[in-house]
Amino acid sequence: MERSSSVTEALRDLNELIQKLVEENIACHKQLDYARAGKEKGDRDISSSQQRERRKECADSLIQQLTHAEAAINKADFLIKESSSDLAEVGISFRRSTLFALLRDHADRLPVWRGESDKAPALCGNVQPDEKHKGRTGDHVAARISSCEGSSQWILGVIQSFNGYTARYAVQDIEREDAMYYLQRRHIAFLPLQKVEPSKNPALLYTLGDSVLALYPHTTCFYPGVVHSQPKTVYDEYNVKFEDHHFEGGYSQPVAVSQRYILHPPSKKAHSSSVSTENIN
Repeated sequence: MERSSSVTEALRDLNELIQKLVEENIACHKQLDYARAGKEKGDRDISSSQQRERRKECADSLIQQLTHAEAAINKADFLIKESSSDLAEVGISFRRSTLFALLRDHADRLPVWRGESDKAPALCGNVQPDEKHKGRTGDHVAARISSCEGSSQWILGVIQSFNGYTARYAVQDIEREDAMYYLQRRHIAFLPLQKVEPSKNPALLYTLGDSVLALYPHTTCFYPGVVHSQPKTVYDEYNVKFEDHHFEGGYSQPVAVSQRYILHPPSKKAHSSSVSTENIN
């Protein structure tokens, strides 16, 4: 809010400077027209020395107006340079806010399974898909990517395609259009496609103390945690305590996470495997 206010003030100042430049430009043109004419209407009878004095005054006034215009231009240039980075950050902040609103909307609009628990399909609540499950283009997934330092993290991504020859998914970072990763199946976790009515199918919910991989609020990254409390209605969220060594006991305070963004933790086999990824930036 404070940064947005500073940008607004800078834009207002810039607008005032532009108006001032327009006024100075008009005044300069008037002085130039007068200087070129040599003398004002009705000056035919004044002496040569008086004409020279008038012209000198005109020239001095023109120089002063040009100096004011130059100062205004320099200040405008300074404001533009100072506010450009702020404007970029405001734009990024706006895009992120829009993204998080869309993710929340996706979670709220997730279909509800109202059948029997033992007949629930894969990716309904805590029901996991088998190894043969194939993601579809456009599916949101948790994708395990590696960094240049060799560490890895789970991010929210979108499947763009699947290459049957290499058995790799092309997954785009949901927050970066220029980041594409090519991942094997073991480095992808599929998000639930249906949520659960707790009063009807409690067996399809993660239980208290279960280890999970969950999307941390206001980010697009998944982190390990444990279930602190279950949703009581289909509209409620889980409360998750994330692993965090900064807190006593090694876990954060519980935070709300939608059913849409709660996953089984990755298997130790997948976690210990070398991450074979490529990315195009």
